[in-house]
Amino acid sequence: YDQKFREQKNHLPNHSTRAPTEDWIKFRDSNLESELNEYQYFVTFWMEKYDSRDKLLIVMYEDLIDYDEGPIAATKIADFLGQTDGVEPIGREYIPCVWHAIVKYKEVVVSKSGIESENKERKLVPSSPDSLREGPTERPYNSQQLELLKNLVEGLIEQFHNDEEFVAIMSTYLETISSTVALD
Repeated sequence: YDQKFREQKNHLPNHSTRAPTEDWIKFRDSNLESELNEYQYFVTFWMEKYDSRDKLLIVMYEDLIDYDEGPIAATKIADFLGQTDGVEPIGREYIPCVWHAIVKYKEVVVSKSGIESENKERKLVPSSPDSLREGPTERPYNSQQLELLKNLVEGLIEQFHNDEEFVAIMSTYLETISSTVALD
């Protein structure tokens, strides 16, 4: 769902809210198939773009925003980018701190005196992080839509079955889809 467009249209701060469920449903019903086609094109494009897999890094979004996996994913990104001439990532020891400041920038911090405050001292890029939006996190699907999602993911797994990392990531998504209760 195009959150940024909705936020601009309603004069809301960037990266601040999720659309109400009823708006999501309207968007989903009008756009799901075209969005799935775009996703399939995007994935196929990048998976087939390079002859060598070492030129492609795949990072799962859910890992990137996870407290335990996020700093690990950020380190993978830094290491990958560091293989490029002229790119010198920050020291590995600083990556968890930078990850936390960028991804978890809205987190409430409790000081040694027990006073809660917004994490203001570590906002490295205050206007661009897109985490911790407020609003509903559940996005309902009916059984037909879940079947479309399942078929897409299974097809991508079949298409790129030789790439173990890709298959592992897509299998995680397939598990989520399979365990989602349809709202018919």
